[in-house]
Amino acid sequence: MDSESGITHERLCENERQSGRRWSYPSTQKSVWISYGLLALLYVLILTLFITVVSEANVSSKQLITIKEMNDFRVKVHNLSSTMDDLHKSLKKKTCEDGWKQFDDSCYSLTVFKAAWAKIRKSCLKKGADLTVITSAREQIFLTSYSGSSSFKRYWIGLHDMDEEGNWMWIDGSDYKTSYQ
Repeated sequence: MDSESGITHERLCENERQSGRRWSYPSTQKSVWISYGLLALLYVLILTLFITVVSEANVSSKQLITIKEMNDFRVKVHNLSSTMDDLHKSLKKKTCEDGWKQFDDSCYSLTVFKAAWAKIRKSCLKKGADLTVITSAREQIFLTSYSGSSSFKRYWIGLHDMDEEGNWMWIDGSDYKTSYQ
């Protein structure tokens, strides 16, 4: 039995050796499989790089298109803004009724009858107007020259101290001390 067990043992060992040979490749065949593996890895890397470059190029071209569209939009907005300004100016330019004189965007009327400030203001309000608030030197020069052409050298403006004596306020509520003087 000893001899049988020894033989059996040899057979098992030999079977293992044979099965081991089945999985081992000759050195040239190993190199081919390693080359295939490296080629597959290289292919995956190149494919990944290609996809990355193409997607970045897509993003860049989309950004260029977006920048061009934004510039076109800015030009359109600027053109529309200019058109709106022109329309606004033409709408603001109103013609004054007979007996009224235009200066900038306002109409002025000079009456020749003498009356108190409150009565003159009431008369203006009935006409849909009000006494003027002087906001610039140009307006003051205009009023001085306009009134100088009439028989009266004086005129009422929208400045009063009715709320508190000596505390001058314009009819629009602005403080005389902080406005054009």
